[in-house]
Amino acid sequence: MIPARDTSATALVRKLYPTASLPSYQTPDAIGADLHFHDPDGRGAEITSQTQIFKTGLAIVPPPGFYVRIAPRSGLGSKGVHVMGGVIDPDYRDELGVILVQAPGHAPIQVKHGDRIAQLVFERAEQVQLTEVDTLNDTKRGSGGFGSTGMAG
Repeated sequence: MIPARDTSATALVRKLYPTASLPSYQTPDAIGADLHFHDPDGRGAEITSQTQIFKTGLAIVPPPGFYVRIAPRSGLGSKGVHVMGGVIDPDYRDELGVILVQAPGHAPIQVKHGDRIAQLVFERAEQVQLTEVDTLNDTKRGSGGFGSTGMAG
């Protein structure tokens, strides 16, 4: 069981259009709040293998010390849909857009106004000082990347 939530952290959410849907947690212990597709014209859209931005009709300000990550929903992920990008900086104030793309080999998916297309996850973050150096200290891993720690040796 997840420990009790600190509900003192509050995000400010602005509906840019009356027809936009507010993010919503689907269960008491959910970490991600579902984001809905905003399509006021009612034409719908198709998630294809071409990267597209799907509007939400919302702007958001995370609590101090947090940023927002737009994460995939498992239901769409199981159908080959990927969320691209996804970091929303705390000082961004325009409409949230969700970058979606369908993996090759999967049929396009139709979405309509109000469909849940991604989720908001609030994560604590700090901005750190960046210092340029000429060299980095050696480690056992060194320059091994992309699967190097999972390969038999």
